[in-house]
Amino acid sequence: MDLTIRNNYDENCRLQDIRDTLLPRLMSGELDVSDIDL
Repeated sequence: MDLTIRNNYDENCRLQDIRDTLLPRLMSGELDVSDIDL
């Protein structure tokens, strides 16, 4: 259980770092994602 909690915490931190890096670039138009097919 403790390992699962720790792994979730670590993943959360990595996702926050990715969000904080990419979101400003997306909002400013520095990153263009218009060609990405979802």
